[in-house]
Amino acid sequence: MKFEKSTKREPSEWEREDSSSPFPSAHSSKSKGSQTGKKRVAQTPLKQESKKSCSNKYLLMFHPDFRQYIQDTMNVQSDGNCGYRALALSIFGNDNAWMKVRTDLSNFLQQHSEFFSNMYAKFYEGWSKCEDLYVKALNSLNVCSSTKFAPKDKWLDLPFFSSLIATKYQIILVNVGEFG
Repeated sequence: MKFEKSTKREPSEWEREDSSSPFPSAHSSKSKGSQTGKKRVAQTPLKQESKKSCSNKYLLMFHPDFRQYIQDTMNVQSDGNCGYRALALSIFGNDNAWMKVRTDLSNFLQQHSEFFSNMYAKFYEGWSKCEDLYVKALNSLNVCSSTKFAPKDKWLDLPFFSSLIATKYQIILVNVGEFG
């Protein structure tokens, strides 16, 4: 009887290519030097510091158990576009790219209108009797860049936009609020 001595593990669910997904995977591209066709997934370890300074006033707003995982906090301009500014800062490194985030999300929503229409209809069933949630989402993304303050119906609504943002930018989006 021969035993296999391989230490290779089975890939996790997120490492497998989901052929049924209508969206391209950020992990599906092969590297130029790859001859075997095997997919490589870069893994970035979390930066953990045992005793992080709590001098940052925003850091103190988070539960102490979360603080060790927070690398930085930033306060963006509170003009009604602050959610989009925060995304722009984390994705593009510049909070002034907030209009690009809105445009990207609007275009992506329109390109995948059937998917998101169905998702919003199923997920938010009963929440909106008369209003088409897809149209609501699309309308809330459209704002004039010269507007000094975005009205409340144009604010970034989490968790409503979480799946759209995560799918478009291929990121894991976590919304941590005061109550969870």
